[in-house]
Amino acid sequence: MNDSILKEKIKSIAEAAEQACILEASAEKPGNVTPTHSFRDTTFSDFEAGARALKPTVAKAAYTGFKAGSEKISSNQIHLGKMILQAVSDVRKSHDGGNTHLGIALLFIPISVAAGLCLAEKKDVTHLSDSVHRILAASTIEDAVYFYDAVNISTAGGLPKSELDVKRVESKKKIVESRFTLLDILHISAVNDRLAEELTHDLRIVLGEAYPLLSKITSKINSVHDAIVQAFLVVLSKYPDTLISKKVGVSESERVSTQAREVLDLGGVLTDEGKAELKVFDKVLRANSNNLNPGTTADLVAAALFVSLLEDILKLS
Repeated sequence: MNDSILKEKIKSIAEAAEQACILEASAEKPGNVTPTHSFRDTTFSDFEAGARALKPTVAKAAYTGFKAGSEKISSNQIHLGKMILQAVSDVRKSHDGGNTHLGIALLFIPISVAAGLCLAEKKDVTHLSDSVHRILAASTIEDAVYFYDAVNISTAGGLPKSELDVKRVESKKKIVESRFTLLDILHISAVNDRLAEELTHDLRIVLGEAYPLLSKITSKINSVHDAIVQAFLVVLSKYPDTLISKKVGVSESERVSTQAREVLDLGGVLTDEGKAELKVFDKVLRANSNNLNPGTTADLVAAALFVSLLEDILKLS
C-alpha cells in the first residue's frame, strides 16, 4: 500500500469514528443524552465536541496498528493504554460537561488499532475480532496504569470496585507489583462491567450481534436513527446495562432490560404502539436524576456503528 492510499485510509478511519459517535448520540435513544434531551451537566454539544476530539488519537491508533501489522514495531510497542488516556484527555479538554467518551475510547481505540492491523495484513472487518484479541493479549503493565489514569480524569465511577479501585492511590502500585497487564485488569473488571467483558471476549456483542443487527434493520427501514434506536433496544433487552447496575443495582438494570423487551414486543420504532411505549420507557429512564441511563448499551451500539463504517474502508479489492 503506497503512502498516499495509506494516509487516506487512516483519515477515513478517524472520520468513521467521529461519524459513528455523532450518529449514535443524535439518535433519540431512551434515557440518553440526545439532541432534544440534556443531563444536568452534559449536552448533545458535549458529545459532538468529544467525537471531534477523538479523531487524532483514533488516527494514531490506526497507524500504530498498521505499523504493527507491517512488523515495523512489535505488539508490545503499541501502547494501547497510553492512547486510551490520550483520547480521554482530549475529550475532557473539548467540553465542560461530564463523562461522554470513556467507554467509547475503551472500545474505539483497540478497534482502531485492529483496523490498522487489518489494513497491513489485507484483511476485512471479519478479522477485527481476532485482531483485537491479539492486541489485548500483547497489552502491558504500563497500559494498565495508563488506563487507570484515563478512568480517573474522565470523572467516571470507580472501575473495578475492589482493592484495585481506580480511586485508590495504592491501586497503581499494586498493579505494578502484581505485574497486571491491561488485559488482566479487564478480566477483573469484567465481573461487573459490560465493556470490559466485551473486550475480554473479542467484542462478541459488538461484532457478533449489534453490527449484523444494525445492517439487517437498516435494510428494512429508511431512517438510520430509527435503526440505531431499534438496535439499542435489542441489545438492552438482552444484556442488562452495567452502568445502571453500578448506580442503582443489578435488579434495577434487569428491570430496565425487561421494559426494553416490552417495547420491542410492541414493535419498537417499527409500530405506532411501540413508539408510544418507547416514550413511556424514556420518561421512566429519565426520572431520578438519570440514574437509569443505559450508557453502556449506547457505547456498544456506537462501536457497532463504527464497525459498519469500517466495512468499506477495509473491503478487500
